[in-house]
Amino acid sequence: MRKGLALLTLGLLLLACSGEETPPPPDAREALQGVEVEEHTGGDPAWRLRAREVVRRGDTLWLYPVSLAFLERGDTVSFLRADSGWVLEASGRMTALGSVVVRTETDTIFTRELSYDPHRKRIVSTAPSRILQPDRVIRSEGGFDTDPALKDIRFTGPVKIQSRGEDR
Repeated sequence: MRKGLALLTLGLLLLACSGEETPPPPDAREALQGVEVEEHTGGDPAWRLRAREVVRRGDTLWLYPVSLAFLERGDTVSFLRADSGWVLEASGRMTALGSVVVRTETDTIFTRELSYDPHRKRIVSTAPSRILQPDRVIRSEGGFDTDPALKDIRFTGPVKIQSRGEDR
């Protein structure tokens, strides 16, 4: 995630230095429109991030709205969409906020907040979540921890499981 973020940061720095002779006021924002960044690990793309707007505030990049495709061997294994999010430049950790949805071919997670830790390669949420699977609906009050493909979901609090045929 760091290489992709480094390119994004470089773009924001170039924007900040683009011909201005006097420094901007302290409350000024550095922003880019229509951003797409792809991160590679071992030669293969690991994820692809898109945002309509990216605003840099200190060491944090704010994304409005944000989408993130998680990739394995070049194929999308899940797709995240959120109203907004932020990335800490130092760690590469990304947090998605608002209406957050993560989809695979079979499963969909709905929550209001989650984070992606690129070092652990795990998606984590402490917010109440709803997970739709082909045969059931899982409601988690305490959140979850999962891989990007949603194959190894671990719940961190009470859950309620209903079959898809029951009233939700």
